[in-house]
Amino acid sequence: MLSKESDIGWHRAELPGRSSVPPSLSEAVWFVPPAQIDISECERTVIFYWAPWSGPSSAAWIELVSRLAESQVKVQILLVHYDYWTDPACVTLFGPEIGGWGETCWVRKGEIIGREIFGRCASGQTFAGLLTRMDELVKELTCEEED
Repeated sequence: MLSKESDIGWHRAELPGRSSVPPSLSEAVWFVPPAQIDISECERTVIFYWAPWSGPSSAAWIELVSRLAESQVKVQILLVHYDYWTDPACVTLFGPEIGGWGETCWVRKGEIIGREIFGRCASGQTFAGLLTRMDELVKELTCEEED
């Protein structure tokens, strides 16, 4: 896990209402400036582009935390606030299409294992299909087997 306490700009995520963090994840969720995220230091991490004004982003967030709250494996969740959308580090993390749609970057053992947008269906996709993909990424992120 990254060292949060000493990093300037990191702070615990205090989220309102339905976007709140389940108690089992309260120690795992941090707001972080994207330029301060070092992928090589991430063990089991989901980086989420936080756009609280966006219904699709909020829906993706609720689905994500409900799945991660059930995991027995400790996972870190880093929230990048939408104010950073022009930061070049966002493109590195989420790809070129940033719009507050529930963009995610999934990291295991210092390697990106997936980048997905869970609040917007591409042509031919369904929301159910996106949730299946989220389940696959959660399983890959939290599996106990050694590589």
